[in-house]
Amino acid sequence: MEGITKTYQTYESVKDTIIDNKDCRMIIENNRIYEGAPPDTIYMYSRNDSIFFRENDKFCLLYDFSAEKGDTIRYDCIFGYEGSPLEVIIDTVYKLEINGNEKIIQTVKTLNGWLAEFSGNNIEGIGNQYHLFPFHFEYFGGPLRCYFDEKTGWFKNPFYTGNQWDMENCEQVVRTSIQEKLITKFEIYPNPIQSFITIQPVYIDDTPYDLKIFDMYGRKVKELISVRGVSKVDMSGLSKGINVVQVNIDNEVVFAKVLKE
Repeated sequence: MEGITKTYQTYESVKDTIIDNKDCRMIIENNRIYEGAPPDTIYMYSRNDSIFFRENDKFCLLYDFSAEKGDTIRYDCIFGYEGSPLEVIIDTVYKLEINGNEKIIQTVKTLNGWLAEFSGNNIEGIGNQYHLFPFHFEYFGGPLRCYFDEKTGWFKNPFYTGNQWDMENCEQVVRTSIQEKLITKFEIYPNPIQSFITIQPVYIDDTPYDLKIFDMYGRKVKELISVRGVSKVDMSGLSKGINVVQVNIDNEVVFAKVLKE
């Protein structure tokens, strides 16, 4: 799994929140494609059969599962190769049973500029077969490997059966997560935090490490360089909410989430 854990991204729904009088979910994205990249925070909400995400202080359409075959959808916050708002046409609509639950599948085609991660199949309640969010063609963020929630269960992307990663390892990919790797190497306590957080290496003999802490908006709020042994970090001045601890050790980058009360 070593090659997999260095190249995948994870999205985790962490809590409910209200923005602009909308009931949203806060999503934490951890990017393993670029080593050392801080986590991103994404806000999403649903209305009827549509999903919206927050971009530049406004909510924008991401998926519309009420659209039918032949419909055209315009995305005001997503732009095609030509720089104009992206338009897609719904080519096919059908249903796929996933662990006993019927999900709508939309096969979509872009109309004005190739956007690789926003074509193919949109899967109701999960995302696009390539990626949860679209990216322009110079950045390939996919494919979607696997998805899990308590209602849906484990979903292994059936649209990439010929790819070079093993779909049967989906559960292992998720369980061998960046947070679990950090817990294996370090103990972090208390969690939730009130004033101080202690970060203690486990089974590491005085190996130096760099420590960074990011708030829920991805801003770096603390940094310690070439630390040895136990670190006790003052968190009293930080805002309440999710913070992400990043540790760089032995040319490896690992993360974990902590809650500031």
